[in-house]
Amino acid sequence: MPKREGVSETTRVPRRPVPEPVMLNHNKHSSLVDLSYLPDVYRAKINEIFDGYFSLGMKKSNWDNVEDNTPQFPSKLATLTSPDLGNILGRYTAWYSFASDKLKYIAVAHNFIDQELNKELERALGGLVADKGNIEAKKAKAKSSPDYILVYTYIQKLRGIKTLLEMELGNYDRCISTLSREISRREVNAGF
Repeated sequence: MPKREGVSETTRVPRRPVPEPVMLNHNKHSSLVDLSYLPDVYRAKINEIFDGYFSLGMKKSNWDNVEDNTPQFPSKLATLTSPDLGNILGRYTAWYSFASDKLKYIAVAHNFIDQELNKELERALGGLVADKGNIEAKKAKAKSSPDYILVYTYIQKLRGIKTLLEMELGNYDRCISTLSREISRREVNAGF
């Protein structure tokens, strides 16, 4: 290598350090909801949404206190003591909160993947602009593309989970309402 005049060997400019590769933690919010079946690129973007939510000061819920099994609804409410009735109501309320917390994260993932599905449809339709024919035939052809079908499988899974959570919330809500009515009935009968 030729030597430059006026520059000694000891006055070389040091090389910039090569940054360490960033390891993306796509499972950093896996305690909230399991999205491991989604591709890394989608999980990363959904995690960014979650990060934005928590940057607002919202806190992750600690669900360590929720029992492993959902409570069994009692067959005879009238035979329960008031403290037992209150305990069961508290357990159902905790499970309702747990399920609604999970639903909000699934809803975010569902909405994101739904938007990705629409983008994929638009991309596929964009490739069919030169084709002649009606728009419904083009949409049908675009929806049969492998990329669209793949994203559609993700949205199907998320819709299924979301529907199950909504049904579970409805069950908990009905149980809470029934238990609350029984508590109110007892208070009225006791003269409160």
